[in-house]
Amino acid sequence: MKYVRNNAFRPMPGAESFEAINELIVRELEADLDARAVEDGRSVREAWQQEREYLRPLPAHPPESCLTVSRVVDKFGHVREDGVHYSVPIEHAYQPAWLKLHHDRVQIVVRDRVVAEHARSFKVGDKVINPLHVLPLLERKSRAVGEATAIRQWELPEAIGQLRYELRGHTRNPDREWVQVLQLLEETTEQELETAVAEAIERGSPRLATITLLLRQARQEPLGRAEPVVLKRQDLATLQVAEPSLAAYDTLWSQS
Repeated sequence: MKYVRNNAFRPMPGAESFEAINELIVRELEADLDARAVEDGRSVREAWQQEREYLRPLPAHPPESCLTVSRVVDKFGHVREDGVHYSVPIEHAYQPAWLKLHHDRVQIVVRDRVVAEHARSFKVGDKVINPLHVLPLLERKSRAVGEATAIRQWELPEAIGQLRYELRGHTRNPDREWVQVLQLLEETTEQELETAVAEAIERGSPRLATITLLLRQARQEPLGRAEPVVLKRQDLATLQVAEPSLAAYDTLWSQS
């Protein structure tokens, strides 16, 4: 470690990534193998080759190269480390968690399961937030949608942003339904949702039910089969109902 620090980090090198730093360290170590000799006259490379014969094999499960610390998720669904806030799905609020601090990312573990992963930030005061983590909370407290940091930082497509205003003329709680539309991103892509939202607005039906139906149609999901109804009254069981004709709907559509 001391050799690497003295020869690869003094002066401090400039690099675009950790991979580039690793390549620099490997080049320095490779050059050292033949340039330096140990006390008995062997080169470092010769000493290393002889020593390798006595080394044990690598473990089947090598330890993770990260620092693990314990934290408690706060009421906002955040954990804080090194002055940086990282979001966690809100259902894990008030629960103990383990933070695995890798050089490039942070993994948050609750009950032996990774519930969140973020790119690691080293900027004190930074807030690294996945908006999907706070949507369930905003669904319950829809008045906070306009002030929510996660929403204000979210670069949403234009159609999805427009939907929030379109909903104001169609439902009593537009922000809540808008959040419910955003939650569809847990099961679909942003591009697919944007396409469905734009089509719903064009049809004059900017509603959650319409957008959900358009997504199902785009994925060509089969309609679920209805379970047969068991009637306890025999007089109703004997009734014969004619099959409906959908031609009337086609007529109404052509006249609209």
